[in-house]
Amino acid sequence: MKIAHIADTHFGKDLKKVNFADADQPFWIERFLEDIVAEQVDVVVMAGDIYDDKIQPIKAINLFGDFLTRLNNLGITVFIVPGNHDQADRLSANSDILKKQHIYFANEISRELLHITLPLADGKVVFWLLPYVEPLNVRRVLGRDDITNYDSAVRELLAVQPLDKEAVNIIVAHQNVLAGATERILNDHEVDIGYSGQVDYTAFAAFDYVALGHIHGMQAVGRDTVRYAGAPLQYDFSEEGRWKGYLLVEITAKNAIKITEKPLEMLHRVMVLPKGARAGTLEELLELGKQLPDKDKYYFKVRIKSSSLVGRAQEQLYAVYGTNNLLDTEIVREGASSYAITNARGSGGRTLEQNFAHFYQDRNKQQLDKAAQLVVAKLIEQQQNDGYIANMGTLNEQNDYKQEAFAKLIKALEDELEDEA
Repeated sequence: MKIAHIADTHFGKDLKKVNFADADQPFWIERFLEDIVAEQVDVVVMAGDIYDDKIQPIKAINLFGDFLTRLNNLGITVFIVPGNHDQADRLSANSDILKKQHIYFANEISRELLHITLPLADGKVVFWLLPYVEPLNVRRVLGRDDITNYDSAVRELLAVQPLDKEAVNIIVAHQNVLAGATERILNDHEVDIGYSGQVDYTAFAAFDYVALGHIHGMQAVGRDTVRYAGAPLQYDFSEEGRWKGYLLVEITAKNAIKITEKPLEMLHRVMVLPKGARAGTLEELLELGKQLPDKDKYYFKVRIKSSSLVGRAQEQLYAVYGTNNLLDTEIVREGASSYAITNARGSGGRTLEQNFAHFYQDRNKQQLDKAAQLVVAKLIEQQQNDGYIANMGTLNEQNDYKQEAFAKLIKALEDELEDEA
């Protein structure tokens, strides 16, 4: 039996102004289907975070639906568990109908987990589907008040499962699994969850293969048969340089499991410039961009020194890197790691205009005069009306938009003052 283990597809995910469902995720689906057909895969397991949000956009729903239809047309059995980004009941809608097509969804935690048995030439394989576990849910289904953490929740729930020890037991799960103090591959956004809700890999000791999702880097945890498949695409700039793909798991008998890491081509990779966690001048960044081949195959983040934000800096960067490919311009103040621009009522109760004045004074060592303040107020109103600064109340939480919004505002202010001069 051949199994393709994937996870964290995050259909509908955004990176700055790019939605991966528009081109990158469809491209990945084509490459994945081509490869599993060539490998003659029998089963696909999807280990959670199918969608990026509990409320899914229509294009993400359609993309996932088309993906399942094509897997079904290939005669492939599919097992799916919800992750922490998924809403289980929405994800598993119509699951009774889909079972007839050999597509199985876990829904909510229950005392006995959904498990499906498939024949093997020499024995059988049982697939156990474990939805994202939280201690409260396990306390409820087991009637136990002594379960206080994620590790004990998973252990106690798995302890009551009626495992056939003669069969090959595979569990599909979406949890934060680690092996003691062993360092794992995490992206920047995963550092905060690195030790949150942790489950030791030994909780899955009774299972022959553990198909995990939640962490976006492909890796083994504790033993070779406890595996994260990782996300299929580079969803974060901190994943630069990491290849992506899926795990091909071949099972011939109880103790005969072969795991192969299968890289797949991506439509775009991420790149941060300049290299070495530093900021560059405008001239340096423009020159780096001009030397790069195949810029249309990348999504870029550039780190620019605040002193270089003169003239039409953002416009020049877009001209070299491409408006659709340059996704993030991080402004770095000399002597500081990063310039965090805040917004309306987000820093000491200051308005956006006040925060911009503070930023301008810090960068230029002089205050905005009254005429410039009026121009800034007018520009902010225009950008809000145009939808560029869509919701001033959320900019403070959505750091993705801060740098780009202020870079555009700086450029517009300079253009306006130049015209008035």
